[in-house]
Amino acid sequence: MSGDMSMLQQALPVGGAASHSVVAVLMALVNLLTHVPFTDLPSPLSMELGDLRDEYDYVIVGGGSAGSVVANRLSADPNVRVLLLEAGGLETAARQIPALPPIQIGGQDDWAYMSVPQRNACLSFHDQRSPLPSGKVLGGTGSINYMMYLRGNRHDYDRWATEYGASGWAYEDVLPHFKDIEDFRAGEVTEYHGTDGEVPVSNVDGSTAAISPLYMEACQQAGYAAVDYNGPTQSGCSRLQANIKNGVRVSSSKAFITPVVEERENLHVAVYSQATKVNFEGSRAVGVSFTRLGEPGYVKASGEVILSAGAVGSARLLLISGVGPKEDLERLQVGVYINAEF
Repeated sequence: MSGDMSMLQQALPVGGAASHSVVAVLMALVNLLTHVPFTDLPSPLSMELGDLRDEYDYVIVGGGSAGSVVANRLSADPNVRVLLLEAGGLETAARQIPALPPIQIGGQDDWAYMSVPQRNACLSFHDQRSPLPSGKVLGGTGSINYMMYLRGNRHDYDRWATEYGASGWAYEDVLPHFKDIEDFRAGEVTEYHGTDGEVPVSNVDGSTAAISPLYMEACQQAGYAAVDYNGPTQSGCSRLQANIKNGVRVSSSKAFITPVVEERENLHVAVYSQATKVNFEGSRAVGVSFTRLGEPGYVKASGEVILSAGAVGSARLLLISGVGPKEDLERLQVGVYINAEF
């Protein structure tokens, strides 16, 4: 809280007692918004543990930027039963305010991971360890970050396909899916963008709107081309594209879960439900053990278990389930079920 107070004081152009009074009022408001859910709990989100089915076709671990989309698309088929497990809770009202990420990262909705000490990086950090923000909330890191919308570089996707054999992952393969989810409002709609999707993409306005044209002009005078960095090239200068609509953050849960969860009886979303183990029969994942508000649970997956718990969370869950490099599992005193290199 003291850090939040300091940041707000620096941002306010007032001093003395007035500054402290204004900051105190703002902090009280932020504290209230941080604990007030943005929407009422839809019934599929507020189910007791006993209300969950024993078995689903798909069990998705992690309701973040990827898991929310996967849950939406799979449950579009009413004959497919989908369970989405999320370790955190619902987004609060404060999460909808684009200016508040500085006081949200590191808070109650952040796993607050830290890197191991780095040899040649993080030289200004304590112990040369870097914070690794990761959302612990429905919507994941997209509910606490700075909302910048940036696709991966096309050459990375093409390398996955050509060098690593990831069929279907070349840039031309994934581009239609990017376009499918977009509601693009950040300039000219080209062949690289869509307008009928769930995710709004807009230019950031507000306090920087007046200087943006000057910045763009200066960049071009310095020899940098004005580009759409989510278009054919990512080298140049551009206005920021963000997942904001009408001045409000739009996370993946708000775009893909909130609009459908009440009407789709085949989609269940269990918040405060942390996966503790993926269960296997042979080499096939058949279910997930989890705890919900301290109560243990288990659910079967007749189709697939899908891990979308983040770069750290998914790897961690595999390790504690006995899947990973043998030497690492033995060092952690975890039984080796599948010896696999990450």
